[in-house]
Amino acid sequence: MEFRRPIVSGQFYASNAEELKEEISKSFLSKFGVRKIPKIVEKEELIGAVSPHAGYFFSGACASHTYYRISQSKKPDVFLIFGVNHNGIGKNVATSVLNWRTPLGEVKVDQEFARALTKNKVVEIDEIAHQYEHSIEVQLPFLQFIFGDFKFCPICFQNISFEDCEKVAEEVLTIKREMKKKITMIASSDFTHYGYGYGYVPFSGSIEDVRKKLYELDERAIKYILKLDAKGFYDYVTSQEMTICGYIPITVLTILANKLGAKKGELLKYYTSGDVIGDYRNAVGYASIAIY
Repeated sequence: MEFRRPIVSGQFYASNAEELKEEISKSFLSKFGVRKIPKIVEKEELIGAVSPHAGYFFSGACASHTYYRISQSKKPDVFLIFGVNHNGIGKNVATSVLNWRTPLGEVKVDQEFARALTKNKVVEIDEIAHQYEHSIEVQLPFLQFIFGDFKFCPICFQNISFEDCEKVAEEVLTIKREMKKKITMIASSDFTHYGYGYGYVPFSGSIEDVRKKLYELDERAIKYILKLDAKGFYDYVTSQEMTICGYIPITVLTILANKLGAKKGELLKYYTSGDVIGDYRNAVGYASIAIY
């Protein structure tokens, strides 16, 4: 059987299974992490979450906050993981029907759900769009670490209009209701990419000045998410030409959260790569957000 093979194994995270488990454990126990190893409790009603997708050395501890909350929530029939298409290859909104592999083993795609999403061609099956993209891949080892076995449906986005975000959200909602499946959504996104290396320098100054302004810039965007204001978030990011790479996955998540009766968002953790290595000349923001 053909699989979608990992492309950042050995780069963003360890390629050896035991080393990867240790790396994830350290992410949970890190000073930036939740400082404890998750145990499945299934007591909370979590609709969705935002999780970063950089190398685990930088963003794994932030992601641990997202996955700790997921471990405390009821396991869904299918995880919907919304990723960003960094490469611009393939369809604008693409799902996959191949099972995926990581160093921790095979991850099953809910093929029935994925194929159902394509009936109105709002979402299309396109394996090429996923082949070289890491934003969904890096979420899977955390879910494997917690649950072992689970099903997911990947959807990878290029930049699309807000109206198209609404169409995707409506299609997902329709299929969810038709199939009567419980879903938990994960939007994979890093936040502001600052520095000449990213071609984005809206401010400068001392290390402390840059750090403070970077925090403030992302804080304004995060407030829209916590208020579940999908249009406000989308318009803010696009009008300010911000470098939040996964703003489309977050927008779709927020639209769907509203349709599913979400009441609030909660910021679990925020820091930047500059906080990890003490260098803000090129720095990326990471946020863990839960939506109930």
